[in-house]
Amino acid sequence: MSNKQGKAISVEVISNLNAMREEIGLILENPQVVIENLDSLKDVGPILIKAPDNEYYLIVAEVTASDYTPGGRVFSTISKPIKTIYYRLYFTWEKSQEALKASPTNHAEALARVLPVNRVKVSRDMALDKYREFQGQFHVDLTPFTKRDIRILLYEVNKERAISLYNKDRSSAEATATALINKVSTQKSEDKALIKESLSMSNSDRLAPLDALMKKSNVSCLLASSKIHIQGLTALPWDEIKDGCLALYNGHQIFVLSQEPTEHSNLTRVNEYGNLREALDNLVGNAALGVEEKDLDIGRALEIGLDKIKNATNLFRAWQEETAHFDLPYYVIAGQITRWATEKTLAFVEEGIKAKKNLTEMDAEEKFYKLVDELLTRYKPSLSWYKPSIGRKKAAVMHAGTRIISPSQATNYPLSAEMNSFKIDVGIELFHNGILHACSDVARTLVFTEEGKRFYDLLERNLLEHVIPAVKHGNTGADVYWAGISQLAKMEEKIKGWGMMPAHVSLSDAFNRNIGHLLAKQNAVTLSFTKQETNRLQSGMIGSAEYVWAYRKHSLLIEDMYLVTDEKGINISR
Repeated sequence: MSNKQGKAISVEVISNLNAMREEIGLILENPQVVIENLDSLKDVGPILIKAPDNEYYLIVAEVTASDYTPGGRVFSTISKPIKTIYYRLYFTWEKSQEALKASPTNHAEALARVLPVNRVKVSRDMALDKYREFQGQFHVDLTPFTKRDIRILLYEVNKERAISLYNKDRSSAEATATALINKVSTQKSEDKALIKESLSMSNSDRLAPLDALMKKSNVSCLLASSKIHIQGLTALPWDEIKDGCLALYNGHQIFVLSQEPTEHSNLTRVNEYGNLREALDNLVGNAALGVEEKDLDIGRALEIGLDKIKNATNLFRAWQEETAHFDLPYYVIAGQITRWATEKTLAFVEEGIKAKKNLTEMDAEEKFYKLVDELLTRYKPSLSWYKPSIGRKKAAVMHAGTRIISPSQATNYPLSAEMNSFKIDVGIELFHNGILHACSDVARTLVFTEEGKRFYDLLERNLLEHVIPAVKHGNTGADVYWAGISQLAKMEEKIKGWGMMPAHVSLSDAFNRNIGHLLAKQNAVTLSFTKQETNRLQSGMIGSAEYVWAYRKHSLLIEDMYLVTDEKGINISR
């Protein structure tokens, strides 16, 4: 319950984006959290609180704060007065360790600290895990609804053909990746050779690692509700996966459960049920059913029966991570294109500033995507299977340090040499035949102050010489973290002398964020490089290593993608 003083009140909690648009006009065109959390937008996205007298509060993670403040891309769409509440504070050196440790970790905890709430009303489309969070703080009432059975059409997926659809035309992807490594990569020749040798790593049965994970977790059946994991099981084209669709895997067969008729050459209709509970009782019986608790809505979870389900979001994510090397050519393509376009965009900004041109952050964003298209066009013969129109954009973080030091989408803020730094943190999603095969996550910073330049060079050398080489099979996330931070700490007095961190703190003790993570077609993963991360890397995993450093109107970020091997991490975006 809330400990906030005052008369206890009841509020409505709105988590559905369409409902938020109807209520206050809010439009999430391309927010940072959407692409980074394809399997958990319902869990990490904004939540609207409607209090008595139509007072509105919007609860968001602080990493996205700039989107919801005046001048932000999302703020401009909001048509009613709101108060913003933040949870999970974003690390900057200006924040105290006490503030970071004490910050609320989720939406429900943030609400409990601000308003004297004792009851909340939520709708049945709220994610199961989010519903549990609110239950832990308040008395929760579900929005009343008229019970009605919704028929479920059952389709069986041809498992072997689904695997073959994933691998279709993979040789052309390998050829394109090789061409980019030969012509665009800036890597030293021996690492180029290692990347090219790795392109043909095992890519046969994507489901074998999933079977092993299910056995280890004592889960005999999995129910996927997010597009990323439905597609992972079925190989259905992304845009043909209907809302409300589910995919079931029992270790032998794959089924699609749909409320609407679904046509695809790899689907065979085999049955029809009166409702979801009836379908799953027949298909699963009393077996443990793993669900995506960060995506599956509480309405369907209750229909299935809470006693029948088990959390499986991390199981799905681990599967994507362990099979990332099956899509290595696509990650190389996405990484090389993103890095090339990012560096060219920063050169465009630097030249424009020297020529005293009137440029804004949004001009840089437009230039970046034009450059992506330019490189795709240049390699069109070997990219004939790929069309720029189906390459979905990741949310682009592009901003001047003097405007804001935490992440922000581009605005009309003018660019000049007085902005201290200009950061680009961006990527693309890569589709082939409608299947999402990879994403990229690369960052560079243009620095204008002398002390900032010296420090940024130090961060880059540390990332390349210590962090990425430590990304090898068997190392924990903590092993990689300390491989970088311990070396950086040796330079602590010099860093303080440059004025790039507070003089009164210890770098080893006070630096409070990760320096990298895995990638599995999204940024929501099971392993990051933090002080206490005990999960271990496996050969073939793919991710991004990064240093984020926000201090005194400098927002610095250097980030490259890597491939985990037995001997070392290999940079695949340079």
